Amino acid sequence: MKLTVAVSIAVALVPVVRGMAVETNDLTVPFAINIGNDTSTGNTVAWVAGDLQCQTVTIAPIGTNFSNPAPFTLSGEIFTAYTRDGSFSVNETINEINTYYANCTSLSEEDECAIPIEWQCP
Repeated sequence: MKLTVAVSIAVALVPVVRGMAVETNDLTVPFAINIGNDTSTGNTVAWVAGDLQCQTVTIAPIGTNFSNPAPFTLSGEIFTAYTRDGSFSVNETINEINTYYANCTSLSEEDECAIPIEWQCP
């Protein structure tokens, strides 16, 4: 009797932000997301944390109630921002399925883009 064994090896490529892998709830995410209010445009915007190009994308007008999810695209990835029970979270859409991405941490600081970071979602 001949026995054949199939071996499967999974390899994960770990993305980095500023030279470090970003991990959240045992998941590795491709990059951290900053979210803040750009008062010059009147919009809540998102950008990749550490991106010195300061390329923001609009999520919604400032003051939007995020209990209704707001989709946005960042670095070619589709995300949805929403609030639940007072916390801010982001989901990623992969193959048309909304998948948990990160719970966001409330911040109050400016980064290189001169937009106050209100939330960071690593």
